[in-house]
Amino acid sequence: MDDEVRERLRQRFLTVLAGFRLLDDDFMTAAFQENLPCVDLVLQIVLDKP
Repeated sequence: MDDEVRERLRQRFLTVLAGFRLLDDDFMTAAFQENLPCVDLVLQIVLDKP
């Protein structure tokens, strides 16, 4: 794979990734999977409780 093709794929990936939001089911599942400290932090922020 040459550098030009690799760069096009990278740009495409970044474009797709920029469209994700944490509230998207698949993205949220991947972000929080087996990461309880992260889940805890988000809940503290959302609920405004320490």
